[in-house]
Amino acid sequence: MTHLAEMRYKADITAGALKLPESRIIADLLLRKVDAAGWKDAILKRNVLQARSPATASRLTKLIRARLETMGPDLWKLVRDGSRDAATESSLGRKPQEGRVFPRRKAPKGRVSRSGSGLSLPPEERVRR
Repeated sequence: MTHLAEMRYKADITAGALKLPESRIIADLLLRKVDAAGWKDAILKRNVLQARSPATASRLTKLIRARLETMGPDLWKLVRDGSRDAATESSLGRKPQEGRVFPRRKAPKGRVSRSGSGLSLPPEERVRR
């Protein structure tokens, strides 16, 4: 098998988002070099990912672990310990100093953003569900 083929992993497009909190947990398990029994205990028994079912926990673990294993311990540390921005960049396999994949957005004037994303609306513009 060539080196390039070893770096591939299969992504589950239906899994949706990057899953940063879950990626931080998986990165921690990788950095601690947890054995197979430890993975099973953490993911299925202790439900560290807070998944709704064991099947979901297993699917998320396989997806995130496969993505992170294409990287190395340096990026795992950034995923686990870095700021939200640094961890997001690192989860995508990029060191933060390589340039931002997602440019930082500033909240437009008059708009309040709790998350820092700049996407929240003032109360008078919010749609009630």
